[in-house]
Amino acid sequence: MQCCLAKPSLSVAAELAEHIRHQVSIQKIRYKQSKVPLRQVTVSIGLGTLFGNESPNDLIEKAQHYLVFAKRSGKNCVTHHE
Repeated sequence: MQCCLAKPSLSVAAELAEHIRHQVSIQKIRYKQSKVPLRQVTVSIGLGTLFGNESPNDLIEKAQHYLVFAKRSGKNCVTHHE
């Protein structure tokens, strides 16, 4: 899933992403009619920001880079540039 936010600061975007990640992780998801919950569902999120004359494609590439980094960092986390 990709999501673009208009003009938030990186800290606001990171806070929102962390909130989404946490809310998904605490859900008790069941398969169809089963009473047994599935294993915990996790979310990895990579954030990208635009600088200067960068294009929307640059934003997508940055977010994809940080998403891969999040997955390689153990999953279930939010990553972005500092």
